[in-house]
Amino acid sequence: MSYSNKQWSFLKDLSLLITFIAKSGWKATGGDLERSYAEQDRKYGAGLSKAKGGESRHNYKMAIDLNLWNADGIYMPYIERDFGREAHDEMLAEIVEYWESLNHKNRAGLNFKTFRDPYHFERGD
Repeated sequence: MSYSNKQWSFLKDLSLLITFIAKSGWKATGGDLERSYAEQDRKYGAGLSKAKGGESRHNYKMAIDLNLWNADGIYMPYIERDFGREAHDEMLAEIVEYWESLNHKNRAGLNFKTFRDPYHFERGD
């Protein structure tokens, strides 16, 4: 499969995810989709990513960070800080499960073992 077809498949799943989020009463806005190697290195150096430039799915337009508001209109990072990780993760679990059900290569940062990135959605190889 060509790389443009891989990106197209990723974006089609992303459109389904955004529709699912909306039907769940949530709201999403876009964060990072594409990052330069330099920006990725900056995020790595600041401890905001585990990947260096060239290692991130963002460098290839195969990952996106979403800004999410729950059904109560509360921006999700505030909930993570205010109520703790367990309650936050339970709220996001339905969205993450849906994302990962769309394609066996879809991964969500909420499930990463070595780095916490709950708003990250990507297509692996």
